[in-house]
Amino acid sequence: MKKLSFILFCLAFSSLTFAQIEKVEPPFWYAGMHNPELQIMFYGKNIAENSVTVSNNIVIKNIQKTENRNYIFVTIDTQNSPAQELTFTFKGTDKIEFTRNYSLKQRRDNSALRKSYDASDVIYLIMSDRFANGNPNNDSDSSVTEKGDRANPGGRHGGDIKGMIDHLDYLKELGVTALWPTPMCEDNDARYSYHTYGQSDVYKTDPRFGTNEEYLKLSSELHEINERNNNVYTKLAFDYTYNDVNHPTNLYKRSDHWNFAKHGIPIIFYFDGIHEDYHKVSDEVSKIEFDLLAKRAQSLFYTAWELANRDARLVVDKE
Repeated sequence: MKKLSFILFCLAFSSLTFAQIEKVEPPFWYAGMHNPELQIMFYGKNIAENSVTVSNNIVIKNIQKTENRNYIFVTIDTQNSPAQELTFTFKGTDKIEFTRNYSLKQRRDNSALRKSYDASDVIYLIMSDRFANGNPNNDSDSSVTEKGDRANPGGRHGGDIKGMIDHLDYLKELGVTALWPTPMCEDNDARYSYHTYGQSDVYKTDPRFGTNEEYLKLSSELHEINERNNNVYTKLAFDYTYNDVNHPTNLYKRSDHWNFAKHGIPIIFYFDGIHEDYHKVSDEVSKIEFDLLAKRAQSLFYTAWELANRDARLVVDKE
């Protein structure tokens, strides 16, 4: 009797886990996009054996199944749909097998007004793995197959996001106004993954390039406003080196701004950099680049003007 009960339990458990979802792409989306149609890929063992419905009166426009029964593609219409949480229900022959929540997120104010590059830009194509190694500690990672190997011409050489940030002054001196890095998404090929054109996960930054965690601001919204106004009006090359709380100069926490930031008040730490005349008597008026100084003042003005005319308080969502 105990053996029979165990067999029945195993059968029941296997039916519950038969087609659990292993991956969803894109992992979330935004309300209010120009193209309201959204195709979502669900991946899981034999998932195509199920029928699919979605909550909140969202219209499913198409369900596509392929010869690989582990995939199902669901196209929904998000026209006039607010930001919300949706629930997709996967139903077998006679019962619900499982559900999956899905987020339609709110876009940031004026998100659609971002200015792209144009004919006035000088675009620099960077081979991300080959440009500069700012953090040797992420040259290899246990989650991906190929490890760092500078001796191998076709191997990973350690270039990363930190390396690019560390050399923004160099790029600015070249006259570069926009960077075009080769893909930074995960490429888990066993060999020649340095070019990252064989991406294994297009929604995940390759850990050998690092993450954006070092450069988080108190307010991502404030950061976006500052970047957007700069891109529209002044196109300065902002260098975020000193935002790193672990930078040896510790300028971020030594600044007057930190006394506001530590109490949850959004700040932008503007700083013109450490140069050979920094805090010396030789730092006199003839050293001032007045054209550049005017552009910096304009950049601050446009950001401050937008902040002063906002109806809502800035979102404070970063540490």
